[in-house]
Amino acid sequence: MEELRRVGRLLISDADFNGLLLETLNWVSEYIENDEALRFHVLVFYAPPEGGGYNLMVLDSPGWSEEVLPQMSAMAAERDEPLAAVFLLSSGTLTPTAVSPETVSSAAPEAVPAVIVFGVTLDLRQNRTIVMIQEEDGRRRLGEVTSFPFIDDGMDAVQNDMLLQFLKVYAEELFNRRGLDLPGD
Repeated sequence: MEELRRVGRLLISDADFNGLLLETLNWVSEYIENDEALRFHVLVFYAPPEGGGYNLMVLDSPGWSEEVLPQMSAMAAERDEPLAAVFLLSSGTLTPTAVSPETVSSAAPEAVPAVIVFGVTLDLRQNRTIVMIQEEDGRRRLGEVTSFPFIDDGMDAVQNDMLLQFLKVYAEELFNRRGLDLPGD
């Protein structure tokens, strides 16, 4: 794990990782203004050998199935550049809760559309945020941030099993393409 942590920190700093989260939110902002619905996306950022920023690969799927994530992982492993961070984007809804039993009305609270963004680095640092989607004059845009970005130092368990699966299949595919055996094989 120490070697993985060292490599991960060489590929991307905490500040750059948070910067990529903001870049991901900018990408989402442009995307939702031009599309009817946010589909399932994985944004992969690669660290080019010469430095100077990160290269982006956008992988999307019109739907979700058990085969989608492994296929996306295999596609991500086709690049020669090392993966620095990966972000999973999906849409969801937030349902407001009543503050107290006295304030509960007979009408159920209205669900608010939201974008959920999870990010992870190669050394398992993670960040995430949830942003509400607002509609104004028939146009959608990002609204209020309901959970603020943060960096987890990689010491806690990864909070998103799909990202963990993505990294596992990515590593397996990368090792296979290079003719290497996975550690422990």
